[in-house]
Amino acid sequence: MNNKALKVTLNDVLLIVGELELNYIVQGSELLLRPTDASTLVSELEKLGVTVIGFDGWHYPENNVNNSARLQQNLAIDFYVGDAVLKEENPVHRCAQKTKTYLETEIRNGTAFVSLTWLA
Repeated sequence: MNNKALKVTLNDVLLIVGELELNYIVQGSELLLRPTDASTLVSELEKLGVTVIGFDGWHYPENNVNNSARLQQNLAIDFYVGDAVLKEENPVHRCAQKTKTYLETEIRNGTAFVSLTWLA
């Protein structure tokens, strides 16, 4: 496993997302993925040595039953791995582990998408 972080751009990540055949939305400069797809992407980025440090949640407004309204950032879903993890022996792995655990076990219902944050 690579201990040195790789620097990537949004375009680099979009190429990876395409190769993995994940569904996504680009809203402004944000790449939005379903939480399960985001977890898959975190695993792939970890293999490449990319440090994922967290994510923001996105949801549809509550009054919108058929999801026809524009997605909004959910300020209650804002996950960051923490500064201490970045100083650990293998930060790429530890950051991926913490991010995937939160995505897979702690994410709140109503979170339609997340936008990952990685060191670029």
